[in-house]
Amino acid sequence: MKKWLIGFMAAALIVSGGTVASADGSSSKHGGKKEYSAFCKDILASLQEKLNQTTDDRTKRQIRYYIDYFKKECSASGNEANSDSAKVAKDKEALRIGYREGDSAGSVTGPLSFPSRGSNGSKITWRSSDRSVISDNGQKVTRHATTDKKVKIMATLQLGSAKETKTFEVTVKRQGLTSHQKVALDAAALAISFNGSDRADYVTQALKRLPVKGSNGSHIKWYSSAPQIVSEDGLHVNRPAYGTGDAVVRLTAIVRHGSAAQVKSFSLTVKQLHTTDADRVRLDKNKLAIDFGGSDHAGSVTRPLDKLPTTGENGSKIMWTSSSPEVLSNDGKSLRLPSGTSSMKVYLTAILTVGSYSDVKVFELTVKSALTDAERVAADMNALLVQFGSGDHTSSVTKAIGLPDKGVNGSSVSWRSSNPSLISDDGKSINRPANDTLVYMLATVRYNDVSDVKVFSLIVKART
Repeated sequence: MKKWLIGFMAAALIVSGGTVASADGSSSKHGGKKEYSAFCKDILASLQEKLNQTTDDRTKRQIRYYIDYFKKECSASGNEANSDSAKVAKDKEALRIGYREGDSAGSVTGPLSFPSRGSNGSKITWRSSDRSVISDNGQKVTRHATTDKKVKIMATLQLGSAKETKTFEVTVKRQGLTSHQKVALDAAALAISFNGSDRADYVTQALKRLPVKGSNGSHIKWYSSAPQIVSEDGLHVNRPAYGTGDAVVRLTAIVRHGSAAQVKSFSLTVKQLHTTDADRVRLDKNKLAIDFGGSDHAGSVTRPLDKLPTTGENGSKIMWTSSSPEVLSNDGKSLRLPSGTSSMKVYLTAILTVGSYSDVKVFELTVKSALTDAERVAADMNALLVQFGSGDHTSSVTKAIGLPDKGVNGSSVSWRSSNPSLISDDGKSINRPANDTLVYMLATVRYNDVSDVKVFSLIVKART
């Protein structure tokens, strides 16, 4: 119950019942202005009449209190429409932000106009939620280069003790991008999309449609380094036939906007068509070879073989068998001719298997008796060479030389220079003289107790 109504009820206890009844029809403060004014006059007249009739001092003091109370209450309530709160409320309802021509709350590009006074006298102050974008007075608007920014603007209206706030939300539009900026952004975002589980290094089917326009308006033109394999729109992919190998195709995009352009390339590996088990065996069979040691070859095997392969590049499993395992073992690691035999034919058979498919490849080898120490030294001397630096040769030595310390048949090789001041014994140090000078490099080839010497004549070129 409102304070004024409590006061009215207290006063009614003082005033006679007839007076109270006459005022009760206008007792609501929410009635019309004329009715309320009449109510005020009636209650004040009744209180004054009661005061005139009362002789008791205590009762007089009470009546005077309520006369003063209702004078103030009726005066304030009678002017409620013109109170500070009402004026602030009206100014809040009418408050608007002023925009530059062409702008609106959803698209701000320039300064804003913030009223400082309402038409009913309210003082208005403003505050921006992001002063880096919109200043508190609205006169400075800073647009981001690439992003729209939402900012809340709060207005505070005040008149006397009455105070209200009103909040506006506006969107400050990003700055317009230059052609170079648009191209750079669109090129950076450009990517190729694949179907299925494909990826750049494993393409087996058509690509998803290549983009022809960037989100910033750039136009994109595509070129294929091999359009017969990958079309320039990416919608057609022709895989290479099996056995021909995978194909590497470069797709190049030219991103253009106005006079600005940028190139971006993508490397794709298009996988060759799948092979059958028989195809994989056939490919591995064609590539299968034996790695011989030293100077050996199929027509002259004098030492055990290097490691025989047990798997092929295309996944074949390889098993080896020897026609004479007592001479050449199945794995090739053991070699021994029967006593008194100078040479013997041996067949190494490779069985290649993938899945349920198998094939064989046979190698015919001539196994010869092991070399004597003298034969080994002679063979190594015959194969021995000096290794020269780029552009050098026996008649023009300007750089360090390479001197092997072992022969192909196992002999040890030691070196000595006729003039170590020009060429060191190990060949790693070359000091070029004032004039071209002949130097001999002596190689001693040794195997057990057998040795021999081979001499190389080298001319060390003069300093230039």
